[in-house]
Amino acid sequence: MALKLVNFMRPEIAIVGAGILGVMTALACARKGAAVAIYDTEDIPNKRNLSFADARMWRHVHQNNPALEALAASSLEAWLRLQSLSKFEAVRKTQIVRLLTSAQCEVLGDAYDNSGNTFEILSADQLSIKKAYDIDITSEQRLFVANDALLINGKLIYSYLVDTLKSMSKVSFFPNTKINVDADISECSIQTAHGKRNYSGIILLTGRPGKYAFSQREPCTLKKHYQLHIDFNLSEATTNDGLLPLLNFGDPQTTWAVPSVDRKILSVSASNLFLTKKISVDQINEMTDYLIRKIKAEYTTFDVRVSEYFELPVSARHTNTYWEIRPDHNVISINACDASLFKAAPAISEIISDMIIKAR
Repeated sequence: MALKLVNFMRPEIAIVGAGILGVMTALACARKGAAVAIYDTEDIPNKRNLSFADARMWRHVHQNNPALEALAASSLEAWLRLQSLSKFEAVRKTQIVRLLTSAQCEVLGDAYDNSGNTFEILSADQLSIKKAYDIDITSEQRLFVANDALLINGKLIYSYLVDTLKSMSKVSFFPNTKINVDADISECSIQTAHGKRNYSGIILLTGRPGKYAFSQREPCTLKKHYQLHIDFNLSEATTNDGLLPLLNFGDPQTTWAVPSVDRKILSVSASNLFLTKKISVDQINEMTDYLIRKIKAEYTTFDVRVSEYFELPVSARHTNTYWEIRPDHNVISINACDASLFKAAPAISEIISDMIIKAR
């Protein structure tokens, strides 16, 4: 009787892109017995990565994106486990506020009812957020206050995860290594200046579209965006009054503001304040002035940054998942690593680590 040969060799997985999703996926693969190599074009941790931020947020309800809502919900337990990593608080529960019309409140309220999350609708004088934010409330608008959010110290958690990986003997790091996903990856190997190396599987988490993008399903076009953010360093004299996350200022640009866990940083941007071409100096100054005028909380200094990312169109989110697997090469690619995936990173990392190891 012929014996069936079983490959008991430890899988070797390459992770290209060391943001929060990259390091969480690397950790998930390593804990499942794989040897892991992590590549990034910058240092690891990559302090220029969007994950390396004081003020990030998880929330459950995403009424226009059911796939993300499910992934976010599956990630909640993992975020709560990271609440206390050291003497610093890493995660804290919070209410979130939106300034909406009555009609918008009704639609969003249905989404919250369906998800089982609680909310209330208040008039402007029932919250003190006007002490922190410059908002004009019309007679048609209300404050939609929900209870489905966490504030997250992205810097602390990201650094903790990288330190955990560095303590593991089966994890290797390749910082400052630029990889062109179209030219440097062939089947299941990676070519760098130091030579070619073969892997059991490769996971691409650079957020940049490549030859593996959505090849097996309905095609869609990933759109490149440039968005401006300001991090305000709040004055020590600033009280906590009104420093709840405000996800919609009720203005045409849909300005939003998220405080850090310790209330020392206030991160501000606007959902509609983005460009599809690189932002000029004049545009940066104009956008900066607009956002500064929205903040009434006292601050000492502020830092302006422009993030570049690719986003999966809303119309495609119902027919495409965020990842694509090429079983013929055992390559998984996530080509739209926008900021929204931060909140779902724990769930996605578990899913794609299982896929890459089982597919070998």
